[in-house]
Amino acid sequence: MAVYKIDGFGTRNQTDGSGFDGNFERREKFIQMYASETLTKGQVVCLDFDVSTYGVGNNVKLADRNATKLRQGIGVAAEGITITGTDYKLVKIQVAGVCDAAVLDNDDDGPGQLVAPGDTAGSMTLMIELNSSEEYQLPVGILIADTTPFSAAAAQVYLLNPLNL
Repeated sequence: MAVYKIDGFGTRNQTDGSGFDGNFERREKFIQMYASETLTKGQVVCLDFDVSTYGVGNNVKLADRNATKLRQGIGVAAEGITITGTDYKLVKIQVAGVCDAAVLDNDDDGPGQLVAPGDTAGSMTLMIELNSSEEYQLPVGILIADTTPFSAAAAQVYLLNPLNL
């Protein structure tokens, strides 16, 4: 799977002579991107713009609201993967729909609340104002069910696909 995005309106002529197709956007529930670091199933990830081996924005790493470039989560790792050095590998990321394996960084979030990357890299928590300048993250999802213990990759979150991947 790959990220697909079609911009524009109306129809386009197919170059193979098969006629015209509408410009339909395909939104995926799962996408594949290259992991820049080791990921565990259930951890929230963000785009990694510091790596351009496979093109800028084609890598992911753990999201962390305390690091400026890593604040915006895009989805949850649907599988674990081990990365050694610059041997980046494809990893499956869930960006939309119900996710049954999200990692939360505390247990005071309630069902129905918006969640975003938390203070612990790879975890999610209640979306809050980041600073006094009223800067916010886009929510990654809506919490459906919390877990005990809260660090287990078992929280249920409805992922919102914040980047429309």
